[in-house]
Amino acid sequence: MRQYAAGSSPENERIGEDWAKFLGPRQNGVSGETGLLDSWPEAGPPVIWEMETGSGYSAPSVRGNSLVLHHRIKNEEVVECFAADSGKPLWKTGYPSRFRDPYGYNNGPRCSPVLSETHCYTYGAEGKLLCVDIKTGKQVWMVETAKKWQIPEAFFGVGSTPLLVGKVLLVMVGGTPNGGIVAFHAETGEVLWEAVSKESLKAPDGSPNLDEKIASYSTMMIAPIHGRDLLLAF
Repeated sequence: MRQYAAGSSPENERIGEDWAKFLGPRQNGVSGETGLLDSWPEAGPPVIWEMETGSGYSAPSVRGNSLVLHHRIKNEEVVECFAADSGKPLWKTGYPSRFRDPYGYNNGPRCSPVLSETHCYTYGAEGKLLCVDIKTGKQVWMVETAKKWQIPEAFFGVGSTPLLVGKVLLVMVGGTPNGGIVAFHAETGEVLWEAVSKESLKAPDGSPNLDEKIASYSTMMIAPIHGRDLLLAF
């Protein structure tokens, strides 16, 4: 798969808003930019740089001049940072991955990187939640959610991109017995709280009902309703 970075002519260059999380700053896929072209030139916009990428459904995220891509290369999930204006590699890190899509789709990560001023967060197809320094790529912390919360492998891998709210990283974990949604301290990885949609989701024998606790592929969002910021999770 090829990934392209394209831009306007030099006289029309301008700095766009950050796209540092899934679906952009307002989580609706809509940019607040104005003065955009109604249509591209017949030959398309000029290509500034291009690169080969691995597999995955993860969209790149951009903050300032840092573009972060999370993808699968052979048997490793790789997180890479590039200069958005030139494609120059800035740092690279990764970890082994054994995930195989049971239905024959590609085996790469599904969730997009989440970027703050200081950190980059990624959530791999096997549930490895990684925090690295945004400037160096050095690992700050990692939590293997599948092991910690005894999570059965999802049909298509982990697909709910985490949500960063201040210093709290909200993750749709889908674990048992209480790890439906887990809030982590964004700087340390400490678990702050965990919750499920219902207080009692049990099988007839009293054991946790795994089918009711598996995470969805929907990314959570914060919605202001009647003066309160509410977390919506599906």
